[in-house]
Amino acid sequence: MSGKGTTVLPAPMPEWQGTKLMLKQVAYEKAESRTEGAKLTPSARWTLASLSLSTLLSAPGTSIANVALPTLPQAFGALFQEVRRGVLAYLLAVTT
Repeated sequence: MSGKGTTVLPAPMPEWQGTKLMLKQVAYEKAESRTEGAKLTPSARWTLASLSLSTLLSAPGTSIANVALPTLPQAFGALFQEVRRGVLAYLLAVTT
């Protein structure tokens, strides 16, 4: 029953709730400011996709070389140390 010219104020909030609301607002503003510039152009997307694909494809190549290392000396009739040097050179070329 508020009359003309009177203002009804909300019940006072405990201090910890006010702090909690303030922290939520700050966190929301920070998250909002981070996502504003997060739009990727098509060329940036293609660049990211090609780098990801090249990284993904180099992993099986290195695994295959390491798995095949014990059988390669028998297949080529060479010493293990010779084959190991060749495999290390291959891995160096693929991963750089």
